[in-house]
Amino acid sequence: MPGPRPAPRAAARRLARRGRSLLRAHWPLAVVLAVAAAVRIAVAVAYWPAVFFGDSWSYLNLAFEGNPVAIAPDRPSGYPLAIDALSVFGRSLALITIAQHLAGLVTGVLVYALLLRMRLPRWAATGGAAVVALDAYAIALEQQVLAEAFFTLALVASLYLSVGRDRTPLSLAAGGLLLALAATMRTAALFAVPVWIAYVVWSHRSLRRIAPAAVGLAVPLVAYAVWHSAETGRLGMTQADGWFLYGRIGEIADCGDANIPRAARPLCARNERDRREGAAYHIWNADGPARRVFGGMSNDPATQERSNEVLRDFALAIIRDRPGKYTALVWKDFMRYFDADATSRGNSDLAVQLPQFGRLVGLNEVARDRWFPGFVPHVRPPAKRVRDYHETVHTPRALMGVLALAAAAALLVSVGAALLRRPPLPRRREVFLLGGAGLLMLLGTAATSDFVLRYLIPVVPLLVCGGIAACADLLALAFRAVTRALPGRTPDRPEPAPG
Repeated sequence: MPGPRPAPRAAARRLARRGRSLLRAHWPLAVVLAVAAAVRIAVAVAYWPAVFFGDSWSYLNLAFEGNPVAIAPDRPSGYPLAIDALSVFGRSLALITIAQHLAGLVTGVLVYALLLRMRLPRWAATGGAAVVALDAYAIALEQQVLAEAFFTLALVASLYLSVGRDRTPLSLAAGGLLLALAATMRTAALFAVPVWIAYVVWSHRSLRRIAPAAVGLAVPLVAYAVWHSAETGRLGMTQADGWFLYGRIGEIADCGDANIPRAARPLCARNERDRREGAAYHIWNADGPARRVFGGMSNDPATQERSNEVLRDFALAIIRDRPGKYTALVWKDFMRYFDADATSRGNSDLAVQLPQFGRLVGLNEVARDRWFPGFVPHVRPPAKRVRDYHETVHTPRALMGVLALAAAAALLVSVGAALLRRPPLPRRREVFLLGGAGLLMLLGTAATSDFVLRYLIPVVPLLVCGGIAACADLLALAFRAVTRALPGRTPDRPEPAPG
């Protein structure tokens, strides 16, 4: 017969001992999280219950319309679904922002755990977690009704569950599921999908693990695409890829000798302002050519699909006619992500800032009056202190550039080692996944949109983890090369691969 159950008091003592042991082992992380939580509490108090950005009204309307939520032509509805789930017991802006702050803290913990999983020292893991958890840009995004906090958490959790050659089929399936959910919040995650698939195949080479991973990724994406098709008649994530690609090439879109389709030729009527302005003007401004021709995006699926197709065809014709100019645009905006002085056009950077005064733009007033009547934004103490923090402790973009270069260098060294039949870098697969996914997301974003600083923030955890792993491998390689050159020394054995 089984013995008696342990007394609750004894179980509590064992749990307390376990907690103290974890705290002693990981106390630097606990300090980082305590500071990060304190900053988030201060921001929440100063800007209670939420800060509104231009996109916030759209997310709230999507969350509270439709069944379960509404579909918009210009953005996927995964984040509105999350808002709808949080609102099951009643609409609350505070609950949304509190959940987003918790998501930011969990993301920092996952960065720490991921770096430890790659057998990096605790001080390096703590430093990586600090860069992510203390980032004032990320904290500002968490206080706004925007998708980035949940998107980043889903993305980082997906990669954490995928890293390591010892991952179970269930873990890989969950990683694929979370990556797909991230794509339903922001389509930029789709740029990470090829890297994730390549990593899973490279690391496991077993159908028993690859198949569940593929199913976990494919089922949510297919389900969302089918739902989108049922609502709009188009299989996909949005109906605005043509609009955004047109915005990307808008400033170089003089027709010239380009082979422009007949339906798109009205877009050739351009003025000097059209040649100066960027994507936001060409997509959203009433004076832009697309708005002059089509009157803006439409909530009628058939009308939206026609304008989207014409704009896509026009943009592709311009890209084919002047690939060099398009490449220069993309490269310039890609590099701006690593330039500490680069700012976004228009008011896009308001998303990563903490305002001095209560802010509610006109479009948000419509959503406010419909869903939160009587709500008035206020700014309270300690707003000045958290803005001072924001000015100092934010995404170190120069460091992101260094980490990106380290990841790219490690990948090149790995290719060279394979060609020369030399011992491989132990974390090459993980650098490929994390650094490759982060860089491809930024490059894909630059290829389809203007530079917007807010788009960098979800990529920071990937660059931090991939870059730190790359630096560790490159430094170990350099150290081995130096020691081999010393007389009387024998080469060290390669470090075992993580997982």
